Amino acid sequence: MDEDALFTLLDASTNPNISRLLRAPWFLNVLQAVHAQPTATSEMKKACRRLSERIGSWAVFEKALAGAPDADYTRAVTFLKDVGKEEKSFGIWLSCITTHDDLVAKVRDTPTWEGVYPLDLMTDPDTSGDITHSEFMAFVRAYVGVASVLAVYAWSDSLPKLHCRERTLGVLRLWQEIPGYRAVSPIISPALDNAYRCKLDNLSPPPTAPNDVPLGMHDIRE
Repeated sequence: MDEDALFTLLDASTNPNISRLLRAPWFLNVLQAVHAQPTATSEMKKACRRLSERIGSWAVFEKALAGAPDADYTRAVTFLKDVGKEEKSFGIWLSCITTHDDLVAKVRDTPTWEGVYPLDLMTDPDTSGDITHSEFMAFVRAYVGVASVLAVYAWSDSLPKLHCRERTLGVLRLWQEIPGYRAVSPIISPALDNAYRCKLDNLSPPPTAPNDVPLGMHDIRE
């Protein structure tokens, strides 16, 4: 198994169905053998560790979604952080969480959250050991919400659809002022980097379409 195969499997394992198949003992033994090879590069060893961790983390995340008594919310948050680092993994995870019936049901039928804002579990994951299932689910729903808007941003930026892109940036800019959401958005996708540069470094955003007054762009330029 070479480096390319390992990174391809790392992306593929972001799909829970594939992750369950790769959780087989024989495959985990193969990963251990590859990691132990004298010829394995540092990147191969890193990929083996990440793949093994991601395979196990999907099971942990699903337990957390279900509110199992032994749910490890800290590791579940770490899993979301890792998934959000890379575009392919991020896209696969978002597709699965919004289209797989079992996952959709868990996110939709969440316990009622009485708080005003979701908890900031991204920058302070240690607090996740003390939270309730409803608090964790509020955080997950915030994560899914931000991820979905980022997907719209990526789509509008690729065409480009300038009016849609700038409206989307306005939403992302608004979320920077809201606790909980503010912690989620900078971590889960490199696609947001341009928006941050516009907002934080006072760079001019891409030119707008003629006679098109976008929503929220004055906020980004400020």
